[in-house]
Amino acid sequence: NITWIVEATGDENNTYEFFVIFEMDYRQNWSDKVNITIAYSVNLISPTNNLYTSQNSLNFNCSSFYNNGLNNISLYGNFNGTWLLNSSNEVSGTSNISNWTLNIGEGNYLWNCKVCDAWNNCNFAQQNYSFKIDNTKPGFESLNYSNIIELGSSQYITINITENRINYVNISYLGLNQTMYNYSNIYFFNFTPRLIGQIDFTIYALDIVDNLNSTNASFIVNDSTDKPLIKSITELEETLHQNEMQIITTLIYDKEPLTVNLNFNGSNVTMINVSSYNFTYSWNVMQCGLVDYYIYANNSNFSNNANGSFTIDLCCGNNLCETGESCSSCANDCGTCPTTTSSGGGSGGGKTVTPKDVTSFVIAKTSPSNPINLEIKNEYLPINSLKIEVNKEINQAKVKVSGVNNLPEGINEYNKKVYKYLEITTEKITDADIKNAKVEFMVDNDWLANNNIQRDRIAFFRYKDGWTEQKTEYLMTINNKHYFSAEVSGFSIFAIAEKPNEIVKEKPVEANNETSITGAAILKEEVPKEEFWNKKFTIKLFLIITLIYISSIAHFIVNKRKIKL
Repeated sequence: NITWIVEATGDENNTYEFFVIFEMDYRQNWSDKVNITIAYSVNLISPTNNLYTSQNSLNFNCSSFYNNGLNNISLYGNFNGTWLLNSSNEVSGTSNISNWTLNIGEGNYLWNCKVCDAWNNCNFAQQNYSFKIDNTKPGFESLNYSNIIELGSSQYITINITENRINYVNISYLGLNQTMYNYSNIYFFNFTPRLIGQIDFTIYALDIVDNLNSTNASFIVNDSTDKPLIKSITELEETLHQNEMQIITTLIYDKEPLTVNLNFNGSNVTMINVSSYNFTYSWNVMQCGLVDYYIYANNSNFSNNANGSFTIDLCCGNNLCETGESCSSCANDCGTCPTTTSSGGGSGGGKTVTPKDVTSFVIAKTSPSNPINLEIKNEYLPINSLKIEVNKEINQAKVKVSGVNNLPEGINEYNKKVYKYLEITTEKITDADIKNAKVEFMVDNDWLANNNIQRDRIAFFRYKDGWTEQKTEYLMTINNKHYFSAEVSGFSIFAIAEKPNEIVKEKPVEANNETSITGAAILKEEVPKEEFWNKKFTIKLFLIITLIYISSIAHFIVNKRKIKL
């Protein structure tokens, strides 16, 4: 038996002859002729193949065309669990589109249409179409959060969503609606509430076919301390020029109304309460050198204070002719400019632009029970948070995070591709004071693609007597950015960069224990690669010539027999 599979390439609705010719030794034999008609096509229009929906009412339609006329079009499906005829429409003419509307429950289904002509020749579409109806809402499991937190502390919320096809998961609290982040099916969010008492929140989960589910919960915010809690102090600029504007912002938590004052250069001013617990003050600084300031927070019975400082690096009147000053801008420091009648150019000075990729913090107080948790919202820095656990109480510490365009002298560049060099410095916090420190950073996916680097090849490196890889963990990917977390033992120059290539250790060759009569090791002769391939080619050539010779003899014998016949 011989089987042929032939693709029907002729026109639909036409008949073609099919037969087989058998030929051997100049003899031929013809098989019977069979007429084959290429059937008309059936087109399934909707629901589309692999449809995924939450709609129970669906419109089914299919179409067909036949020159000799159509008789009926029928809908088939397993809508009740068994493949059956569902409905049939009597039709006429050469073309038709038939429609049916069905109400179907949740599940996975197949459907097709069968078309028959006036001679009861029938045909289905080439394949069944499938669809799925999903009416199940996303489920919630393992909602975790703290039932009671202290005012000024962060609330961390995690929840497991039992649905893979998620559109979004949002959390609503205090009139705000925020998107939760996720790692696989675990969604998480953290925030610092600025109210005392019960805080209600709702989590919403919507899948891709619009099944919505929600869950509600609440927690309590207490204020167990009598003194106002000065959570953080932020300066607009850590270094600026004389007569430029400085803005000091502080976040202070307390259960009572507060009065907050700022003291600098003998002046005592009231800071403006911009929003809940948020106080600020701005002024043009006329001092020179280091400027110290103090913040005093008072409620009805208790007070607290913190202090910080910043630097004026270009000051006219300190008897120093600094970079950026000239005789024309500050004669007191640089002297009077000489009078001249020539047309030459004069000296000039310009303001040194403060880099944008710098963020500084003043931490009023940190201790083992009150770690530092900084959110870095600077679009020019690829770091989004910094967490520091200390092993002792430290007051008035400073943390500065900045980008590095030119490495300091004596520090060699990292020898792989670098996304960004950074520097993290601290005042009053030494490496010995640090129990744990963690940096969360991000890398743009376009940079990885352009440099042909996989996500798992990214790590955080610290320079301390050489570049050392820090323990780095991938967190998640959001909006074309990959987020990572790195544990560091201290602060200095860092690099977000590609990991070095892994060195594959070759397995050592075991010595052959066989020895000759004289006791010398027996060595296997290594054939040079070129000589090896020459020998291989010679063998192949010999085999080919031998086959040609045998074929020629066989052909000669066959022809000789034919002549005798």
